[in-house]
Amino acid sequence: ALAQLKLPDGEVAVMASRYHVVLLYAYRDENGVSVKGSWKAWYESTANPDTYMSQPSSYNYQYMHDIVNTYEAWGVTKGAGVTVAVVDSGVDMHDDLNNNVKARQSVKDWGALGSDHGTHVAGIVAAQMDNGIGGIAPEAKIYSERVFQGGGGSTADIIQGINNVIAAKAADPSIKVMNMSLGGYFYSSQYEAVIRKAIAAGITVVVAMGNDGSNIQCFPAAFNIPGLIAVQSSTAANTLSPFSNYGPWADVTAPGSNIMSTVFDNDYSMMSGTSMATPVVAGVCALYLSVYPYATPAQVETAIKKATNKGIVDASKLFNTENKAPVITPEELKAKDGSLPYGSMLTISAADSSETIIYTVGGKSPSIKNGVITGTVVEDGAVWLPITSENGFTVGKNVAV
Repeated sequence: ALAQLKLPDGEVAVMASRYHVVLLYAYRDENGVSVKGSWKAWYESTANPDTYMSQPSSYNYQYMHDIVNTYEAWGVTKGAGVTVAVVDSGVDMHDDLNNNVKARQSVKDWGALGSDHGTHVAGIVAAQMDNGIGGIAPEAKIYSERVFQGGGGSTADIIQGINNVIAAKAADPSIKVMNMSLGGYFYSSQYEAVIRKAIAAGITVVVAMGNDGSNIQCFPAAFNIPGLIAVQSSTAANTLSPFSNYGPWADVTAPGSNIMSTVFDNDYSMMSGTSMATPVVAGVCALYLSVYPYATPAQVETAIKKATNKGIVDASKLFNTENKAPVITPEELKAKDGSLPYGSMLTISAADSSETIIYTVGGKSPSIKNGVITGTVVEDGAVWLPITSENGFTVGKNVAV
């Protein structure tokens, strides 16, 4: 959506809402009355709400979105333009995934397209909205690379699968993230080499720490390579999942206990494991790369590790500190620096008169706490802001609203 910044004389500067003025939702109810509240309130008003996202009291609620703050991040991006390679047990046909799966490939002929594990992982990354559940990056795409069947596979098959992903990226540069919800206990130099090859090709590799509830090393998580993100699992109470491996090679933690997602035969189910925490982080990486497409894997890792709340990944923090460009400023007589004189007035209003806008001043995004937006809401009108240092507009500097 777009918001407009209007000068008193009628000049208009239009800016993308993801910068500075963040339009988190704008809608009217069935009676034409503008409604404000939480992201969930907006979502519940749609024709086909994702019930497992919008019912916190339900046992199968997708609590991961609240923990990771995907709702706020979605005010910026939902992951469009990024493809996540899911190196796993394959992705089955599913109404929540079919439009987002770009390709399915397998290192061997195992018959079926995929199984529960890979389908569940893919749904956490990028299940589309309005059809049951929602992934962390619901507008991202999935490239499925099947490397095992059932409960496990060989290192040779995994290495082949990674090479297949690297080859696919040469033809499709949008493949920027590789999710590996798998691991083994034996070091392999060939395994490490192909991981390094994938990272050198520009693929951020997100891997599971393992499910032994100990500090045992599990590979590829323990390779500890820049551009590889090793993920621990947390509970809905933000504690380390009892099954999760841990250790100094862990990079971040994400929800992995009792996660609702897509499974085989067009169904849904809960699963637990660092296998579930890993695609949460892979989805967050997709959100980041959708906004910063030229970030290297090492830069993505650094950004993800900084965007945490007590070690648990927080997608909203990815976009709160680097709103550098474009800085859109209203023009005042086409001033060279784009600044407005002290004491000037400008108006923030919705591009569509039927919309509601939620905004903050000073270039900071609104936030969501307990499902409620904290910020300033304007309905059926506009707000006039004086250009002063008190409300975040520094005199003589560019005006970022």
